[in-house]
Amino acid sequence: MIVIDASVWISFLIKQDAYYTVTKPWLTQVLLNKVPVAAPILLLAEVGGAMSRRLESPDMGEKTVNRLLSIPTLQMNCMVGGTMTS
Repeated sequence: MIVIDASVWISFLIKQDAYYTVTKPWLTQVLLNKVPVAAPILLLAEVGGAMSRRLESPDMGEKTVNRLLSIPTLQMNCMVGGTMTS
């Protein structure tokens, strides 16, 4: 299992991001290979908010959150005392 931070997801989703050309193929392979991915639950607010702001569309933020939630290998976790728990 790997942990993927919000900044990586944002790079994966936004073509204008400075790291898009590196992130897109890497994360695409992670998802296609069904590698288990962990992320803090805060990821949803961070990525959804960033997408809404950058694209100036609250609907895109919501669609992005729903897209993330539909990834079967993505495990959302809570942070307790600096440690991620499921």
